Amino acid sequence: MQCPNPLCGKILPAHIRYCPYCGSLVSPQPVVPLRERGWALWFWWVLANAMGWAASTVVGQDMAGAVLGPVAGVVQWLVLRRQIRKGGWWVLASVIGWPVALLAVGFALQDPPGWILFAVVGAVIGVAQWLVLRRQVQRAGWWVLASTMGWGMTVITQGIPVGWVAGMSMAGAMVGAITGIALVWLL
Repeated sequence: MQCPNPLCGKILPAHIRYCPYCGSLVSPQPVVPLRERGWALWFWWVLANAMGWAASTVVGQDMAGAVLGPVAGVVQWLVLRRQIRKGGWWVLASVIGWPVALLAVGFALQDPPGWILFAVVGAVIGVAQWLVLRRQVQRAGWWVLASTMGWGMTVITQGIPVGWVAGMSMAGAMVGAITGIALVWLL
């Protein structure tokens, strides 16, 4: 296989996705068949989201919202770092997307229903994360829809009588389950 970048053109092994010399995308499709790695990736993504949301509660209920973006972004990066180039930008997108989403909700909506509030937050964070994905995967725009749906569906977990940490973990798992399906499909 040859690097598609005309300035590079190096001969590369067939199992790589990115040229190690210039960073060009060599194979837009996963090298490993989706069946073999798709569900594993989905599982780790759901687990990372559940753990990230639960870990954000360590600082207490009043501060959990402030640290959710950075904490979730870091644990998501742990899963994504081998899947996309420059995965560190994912953390920055999550850190910036979270307060921007909260500001957007605070200024734009007056006492919205829970699912709308979470869906708007998911859409704004999804756009921030899309900025990372758009140059690396085809159909990256679907990520915004998946993020919106995942965050909007967290209201299902609100009525379950469990503790604060377990509730946040379930909400994170809900977001992870929905966005994980999109992630497997996109990668």
